[in-house]
Amino acid sequence: MRNHRFEILIGGLCTIIILFLGLVLYADYKNIRKDYEHQVRNLEMHIERLVHHNQELTDLIAAQETVHCSDDEWVRLICAIISVESSGNPNAVGIDKSGQVNIGLMQIKDGRFCRYYNIQDGSAILQNVIHRSLSAYNMGWSGANRYYLTTGKFNTIYSEKVLNEYRKLKEKK
Repeated sequence: MRNHRFEILIGGLCTIIILFLGLVLYADYKNIRKDYEHQVRNLEMHIERLVHHNQELTDLIAAQETVHCSDDEWVRLICAIISVESSGNPNAVGIDKSGQVNIGLMQIKDGRFCRYYNIQDGSAILQNVIHRSLSAYNMGWSGANRYYLTTGKFNTIYSEKVLNEYRKLKEKK
């Protein structure tokens, strides 16, 4: 008889423990689900902000008058630079290896926080790099450097000619 009561007592305790563990697991499941749903909502809001922000950046970049090659590839290139440099934060401040302070979307030295001007400055720098590279392709780096020191410009007749040809080829597509 005692053995039977003991078995009933143990069985009852096991049932209580199993129910308790079930309630604990269910409570954990509800908390995990609540956290998951909260994270999903945060991600959805973040994605929505990024989409809106990217469209805004795309509009800003496309509106730049200084951009000679204002096409989708140029916009994607500028957006990629912005993503790498500042993760799209217009108020970003960074310090490069030489100790220079870089600010804004494109992390421009002595730049401006205004998105429009920061992108305009970054686009102008990138255009100079493109012109200088094309000039160096044509006359070598030392020749391109001499040209810049003499004229104060990076764009040469050759670089303009190549970029005009590029535009013509883009228009044919």
